[in-house]
Amino acid sequence: MQQLTLDTASINCAVHIQNGQGESYHLCEAIGRGHAERILPMIDEALSALSMDYRDIKRLGVTVGPGSFTGVRVGLSVARGLALALDCPLIGISLLDALSCEYQEKNPALVVLNARREAYFACFYDEEGKSSIGPKLIEKSADWPSLWAVDPAKRPVDLIGSGAAEFFKITSNSRILTDQSAPNIEVIAKMVAKKAKMKCDRNEKPSPLYLRAADAKSPSPESFVARKGV
Repeated sequence: MQQLTLDTASINCAVHIQNGQGESYHLCEAIGRGHAERILPMIDEALSALSMDYRDIKRLGVTVGPGSFTGVRVGLSVARGLALALDCPLIGISLLDALSCEYQEKNPALVVLNARREAYFACFYDEEGKSSIGPKLIEKSADWPSLWAVDPAKRPVDLIGSGAAEFFKITSNSRILTDQSAPNIEVIAKMVAKKAKMKCDRNEKPSPLYLRAADAKSPSPESFVARKGV
């Protein structure tokens, strides 16, 4: 199926397009910031590479976080707008799930991403790549095994993500599989296609996966009064 997949939730700005013949094309730029300026030109380039038009798209996929607030909003806004205009289904993918899918082997794994300020976005996956408890925002000093009722002493736990090195220091029975913070856009696209086969609901509306409140806060009424000198 003709599918467009976007990732702006990570440091990458990435686009993957597949046509009806199974041919694909992707672009990925590790830009950190500026996703809003790059995502639409990249979509245009990807479509042009396969001689496709926006009207050819039949399914959309997008990463929903956790990650940059701005990046997550950019990707979801573009994807939702296209899904509405093209009347096609939209499927959301977690960055943590995508990293687990890409790198996890046979052992249980903790996917952990640096969220700054001594905190991390993390999720534990069993040996089948499933998580019975959702992702969490945890402190570096947290007793993370207890959060997911895990005993690393009984079975090795693999570490995946940009925070892997920090958690390796506090876990004796573990190994680092990768310190990558962003999944491959091709892996995300495959997850979107797989999820689409499992679901028949065209009305799914992916929501942003925010694990931390925004740093920017709306001014209080008192602050407006103070500025007016009342």
